[in-house]
Amino acid sequence: MKRISYFCIMFLGILMILNGCARPPLDRVTQENFPQFTDDLQLDGLLTGAVRHLHYLNALPDDSSFTLGADTYPVSWLRESMNSFIDILKQDPDADELARIIAENFTIYQAGGRRDLPRGEMLITGYYEPFLKGSLTREPPYTFPLYSPPESLIQTRDSKSGKIQFKRKDQHGQLVPYWTREEI
Repeated sequence: MKRISYFCIMFLGILMILNGCARPPLDRVTQENFPQFTDDLQLDGLLTGAVRHLHYLNALPDDSSFTLGADTYPVSWLRESMNSFIDILKQDPDADELARIIAENFTIYQAGGRRDLPRGEMLITGYYEPFLKGSLTREPPYTFPLYSPPESLIQTRDSKSGKIQFKRKDQHGQLVPYWTREEI
C-alpha cells in the first residue's frame, strides 16, 4: 500500500490551524516512538470527524498546501490521505489492527504545542454536544426536569476583558449581575 501521510488522526485540523503557533519544526515520529492509538469511543465518531474534515479539505482551493515540520503537502494529497483513512475506518478494524494500519501507512507528527506553554504542555479544545436521555413523564430514572435558560438571563460581553457575563434587568430596567447559584 502506498505510504500515506496521516497527521495525528483527530488533531489534523488543529495542527493546520495552529501551525503558525506551534514550535517549529514539528517532528516526524519514528515507528519506534509511535504512540498507542486508543480511543474509548466507537469508531463511528472518528469516522464522522474524518468525513467532516474531508468536507473541509474539499472546500479549500486546489492550489492550497500545508506545511508540517519540513514537509509541505498539497491539499489534493491531503484529500487522498483522508479518503484512504475513511476507507480504513469503514472496514471497522479493532484497536490493534487500526494501530498496525496507521503505523504501516501513515506518517505521524508530534505537535509541539504553543510557544507560551512549557514544552510538552498543550491546550486542545473542542466542541461538546451532550446527548441527554429523558422522558416526557416524570418517572424513574428521569425524576428531574431539564429546563431551558430563563428568559430573564441576558448574556453580554465585558468591553474590557471580553469575558462573557450573565445579567438580568432589575426593576428599573438596568442590567445587573444575574443571581448566583447560591442566591437561587
